[in-house]
Amino acid sequence: MRLRVSTFISCISVLFLVLAASAEQSAEQLFQSAVYQEEVAGNLEKAISLYEKVLKLSGDERLAAKAQLQIGVCYEKLGKSEAIKAYELVVRRYSGQKEQVAAALARLAELRREPPKGMSVVKLKSIEKPGIFIQPEQIFPDGTKMVGLEFMKGQNVVVCDPETEEIKYLTEHAWDKSGYCITFNPVLSPDGREVAYGEMCMDAEGTGRNGLSVATLDGRTRILLSDPKQWYVPTSWLPDGNALLTIKGSQSEEAHQLGLVPREGGTFKMLTALQGKDQVVAREGATASASPDGRHILFTDSAPGEQSDIYIIGIEGGAPKILLKHPAAEKYPRWSPDGKFAVFLSSRLGSFALWGVGVKNGEADGEPFLIQEGMNNSYLLNWTTGGLASWSVSMIYDIFLLDVDSATGEPTGELRQIEYSPTGVNISPVWSPDGKTLAFYKRNEEERGSIVLVSGPDTREYPMPAGQFSRWGVLRWTPDGRGIGLLSTDDQKNLADTDRKFLLHLDLESGIWKTNQIVPGQHVWRFEWSGDGRGVYLNNLGIEKEPAGIIKLDLKTGEKNLVYRSKPENEPAVYRWLKCSRDYKKLSFLVNGIDYMNVMVVDLETGESHPAAADFGGYSSWSPDGRMLVADNSWSQNKKMQSLFILKAGGGSPKEIDFGKTLPPKSEISFPDWSPSGDKIAVTVRQDQSGIFLYKNIIPPKK
Repeated sequence: MRLRVSTFISCISVLFLVLAASAEQSAEQLFQSAVYQEEVAGNLEKAISLYEKVLKLSGDERLAAKAQLQIGVCYEKLGKSEAIKAYELVVRRYSGQKEQVAAALARLAELRREPPKGMSVVKLKSIEKPGIFIQPEQIFPDGTKMVGLEFMKGQNVVVCDPETEEIKYLTEHAWDKSGYCITFNPVLSPDGREVAYGEMCMDAEGTGRNGLSVATLDGRTRILLSDPKQWYVPTSWLPDGNALLTIKGSQSEEAHQLGLVPREGGTFKMLTALQGKDQVVAREGATASASPDGRHILFTDSAPGEQSDIYIIGIEGGAPKILLKHPAAEKYPRWSPDGKFAVFLSSRLGSFALWGVGVKNGEADGEPFLIQEGMNNSYLLNWTTGGLASWSVSMIYDIFLLDVDSATGEPTGELRQIEYSPTGVNISPVWSPDGKTLAFYKRNEEERGSIVLVSGPDTREYPMPAGQFSRWGVLRWTPDGRGIGLLSTDDQKNLADTDRKFLLHLDLESGIWKTNQIVPGQHVWRFEWSGDGRGVYLNNLGIEKEPAGIIKLDLKTGEKNLVYRSKPENEPAVYRWLKCSRDYKKLSFLVNGIDYMNVMVVDLETGESHPAAADFGGYSSWSPDGRMLVADNSWSQNKKMQSLFILKAGGGSPKEIDFGKTLPPKSEISFPDWSPSGDKIAVTVRQDQSGIFLYKNIIPPKK
């Protein structure tokens, strides 16, 4: 009898352990489902419900603490006061979970923090002329004018008056086949009379010249430094205007340097060597700032493999010190006008926000404080008498449809946005071979996006594999319609800036991603499937061993065949937007040579090629019968970004369809795709909601 009772008790114990393990496994699965609802589906209410179920099921305190923390995050995203209670429960119930408690305390401190009294944000007026794009760099102290870079005529330094819309060119470079010069990082002198800037030039023979120059507002220029092997990035003037803080970059393995250059030119005086090699010329890297009393310099630098930190150094040089050590990325340090504070952007709460910290005797004075969240796409410019100026870049992308006559491409209706949510992040539409499904790419801030399929009222979403990134998500259906491919990277760089490229292939029947690394080289960033589905067409710039042109790569054997070669054959060229006709017998693409830009068509059976549109730059897609293409105008010198163009495949003049009267101002059409039925064209419409903002009274009074 005792044996039976003992056996019964043992069985019950085993059953209990099995049920407990099963419940814990179920809790972990629920947690992952909640994360999906929160981060991918965007259904925060559903996510909260699932996290609450995790709390009931989980016997793991760590998992429960994570769930309780995420409940607070979800409520905060919803803008609800319940977030405070949720964070308080993390602190009270799960005191042993240090990581979650620290995160909850940080959020509680922020939610309870009183903003600086009188803080306000004002949007400044900017120039909005068709065909003109000016990148803001600095605002004049009185806020009336702006120094910027203009990119359409060439890459030139300009001074703009937003009130009168007057644009004054301080440099007069033009995009020219005989050579080019580009300017960058213009900085206004303390007296507002001069602008310093970096310059990189190249002539037709490939001889380069780099320099540091200064221009007066009436256009008189002097060169401070010039060197074919070094380049110079001005970051700010010293307060007395007698020298320029400058970063000297090198093409060799020599470390980049931060130093001073006298106002009238002369010798570069090094203050310190920099650790980070890849950040210097980029806008994020050129962020050194001199204190108003001229005694200290703030700058950003990054140790190999680490995020950027803010350092401080004396004006005479010496060993720099980290102002604030934090594992998050920090950039754009700017001194307050009184020199008692530094403001900067930091991702220490997960996304970039504006922060401040006191500075005294070359060290941080107190804890950093949060000023403004939501600064992911912002660039700190400079202080004015009215406050801190910042340029915020906000681009909204959505998919629109246009009904057209299948025989002519003429519109038979108005552009209309597809019914899909969330909006603002959707680009690159492509029709399935049977025309029943429209696929497009949904972006997010981390650039790990998703492929979305819309078929009537039904939608499906496939997040990209973990670790893979694509900025623009240019999609291509496989010829049999059973899969979709795109090129990606695993290092979060643009496709044009890395040799770590992968062809991702999503099998729609199984939902499984297949990954193939593309070997041909760094300068491949566009592809199209071959008609048999066993290979891909790739672009090649011709600056490595292989000639410039289009190649066909067999994905199984690795064999490569040249499909189209650049003409002249010894000149490099840029190839964009490879697109096969619906029968896969012809291939169109945009080619940009030294003195030409054409939409080309290649017969894949005969090898014959000709321009469908000469001296025209745009992304194109084929009509179902292969007689026409529809194209945007995204790469022409005189862009018409609110128009589509119908091209004859055999060549001729493009026919313009202008949507300027129906589209919002500062909007653009791109990435057209003609449906297999011929009666619809899908496009991406981009709306620019960028602006220059002035942050007033952002430093709180010390208690």
